[in-house]
Amino acid sequence: MLEHGLNLISFDETSERIDDLMAYRNRSLHFLHEIGWLLQRSHVRATSEQPQYCPDRFPVERFRWLLSFAVDQEWCAVLRKLLNTMFQGDIDLDVPSPIEFALGENVLLTAVKKRSKPLVEFLLRYTATDYAPVGSGAGAPVQFLFTPAMTGLSNITPLHIAATISDATGVLDALTDDPRQLGIKAWKNARDATGFTPEEYARKRGHISYIQLVQDKIDRRVSRAHVSVTIPSTIDTAGKHASRLKPADQITFGVEKKQRGMNQTLSCRQCVQQVQQLAFHSRTNRFLSNRPAMLSLVAIAAVCVCVGLIMKSLPQVGGMRPFLWDKIRWGPN
Repeated sequence: MLEHGLNLISFDETSERIDDLMAYRNRSLHFLHEIGWLLQRSHVRATSEQPQYCPDRFPVERFRWLLSFAVDQEWCAVLRKLLNTMFQGDIDLDVPSPIEFALGENVLLTAVKKRSKPLVEFLLRYTATDYAPVGSGAGAPVQFLFTPAMTGLSNITPLHIAATISDATGVLDALTDDPRQLGIKAWKNARDATGFTPEEYARKRGHISYIQLVQDKIDRRVSRAHVSVTIPSTIDTAGKHASRLKPADQITFGVEKKQRGMNQTLSCRQCVQQVQQLAFHSRTNRFLSNRPAMLSLVAIAAVCVCVGLIMKSLPQVGGMRPFLWDKIRWGPN
């Protein structure tokens, strides 16, 4: 931190080391002065009721130096404050928009070269909270300003940089874990001016662990996204086809195909009807089998119906003419 650089008490170092310490101390003091001026101007502009008396916006060259120093020190909180101040309009930029300025500074590429995983994770998730582009209407924030697939000179992406340097496993892990999952897609698809992808650069440099790291993430995404659903049918199965894996961002359904005599496939409506019939029969059988008392009631009702039909019929008894049971008299007469 700055406190260690500012408190130079001992000079038991070589002259070369002392020069480095003094240079760092001077840069630290300069940073404190500059960020103090920036915060003061930003506060006055935000609280002033008379804009015509507000101080001029902060010069872009001084702001660029502050941004570079914060990235060099890997200060995520300071970098967030600087970016938020810029999007509030307190910086006299030399480009039309703050987005163009932020992307032009190659902050993410610098963080990758420094192998700073916390800084990379912060930048990939940073959003401008108080900025709405001209013509956008509502003040919706610009989502995810920095991405792993953003290109610089010669179409080089942060993934290309990470694939070529050593000891960058943590940085590569962060680049392939961005909120929109653009890093995994760009690993095998993003090509620079020479036509090479980040994966090809990693293979050329012998960074097999990088390739395995990303491939494991791809395999996990595919296994989570792939779902196989089998639709049963009463028709004999002529064959089953293996479900082919689709891209990782799609959910695939492997449906078991049924064939009839002349390789006729079932239509969707017939398929749905058969499934409904099977479901109805299974529900009926389960309903009766799970309720023995219901079976007894059904049997008694069937006997009653049969007796009623016999009583209302015209029986033939010997040579007598047919008669009705309820017309027969009873008693001693």
